Amino acid sequence: MDGPDQKLKVAFVCQPWDSFVPPVESGSLAIWIYQVIQRMKEFGEFTIYSKKKNKLPRREISEGMFCCRVPVGLDLWMNKIIRRIPSTVNEGKPFFSSVLYHLPYILKVARDLRRQNIDIVHVMNFSQFVPIIRKFNPQTKIVLNMHCDWLTQLPRKLIEPRLRQTDMIIGCSNYVTDRIRQKYPDYADRCSTVYNGVDIDQFKSGLGCARRDDEIRLIYVGRISPEKGIHVLLDAFERVVQRYP
Repeated sequence: MDGPDQKLKVAFVCQPWDSFVPPVESGSLAIWIYQVIQRMKEFGEFTIYSKKKNKLPRREISEGMFCCRVPVGLDLWMNKIIRRIPSTVNEGKPFFSSVLYHLPYILKVARDLRRQNIDIVHVMNFSQFVPIIRKFNPQTKIVLNMHCDWLTQLPRKLIEPRLRQTDMIIGCSNYVTDRIRQKYPDYADRCSTVYNGVDIDQFKSGLGCARRDDEIRLIYVGRISPEKGIHVLLDAFERVVQRYP
């Protein structure tokens, strides 16, 4: 910040496949960023970096937010070529964790962050983005915002140098945060939990749910993918129906 009356300049770096078009209604982390900013506008000036999609402008101010959209055509071409090099992909170090993954995207973002003179930047999930942002922005506070288990699933020697350059590590649950603390005790004091919230004005009990008194309904919220554990839920139902037919 330049003076006591200046607002904090805060940036969010979306995952390189996420687009950000207010009002955001798709993409879990894009929605999260949008909703958080809606509740924080009075405290700062916000910039969001995301993938440029279709004919959307590269830069625009929308709903009081500065949207900076980065073309990723070069990234996709590079990713395709690099994947064919055997030494870049192995079981312990998947390509998505490599510094080469979407390198053009984060280089453009890091340079623009420097031009914007950002105070705080939130990086969503991709720890390899942190050293690149730090290189171009040595004074900026960097927050690594984790909504998955990558930090504990990937090799320590790969992740620890990245955490060293991170000012704060946020987990979306105590489960995620505690696992990071346990694996990287030297950085435990940098870890905090920020829960994903629910807009109770949109989700109210009983709306449109005609049901019998003896009827039990369950809801699963999430995409259909292995890491969400939907197969565990389906297997569990086999045991549930045996006890509650």
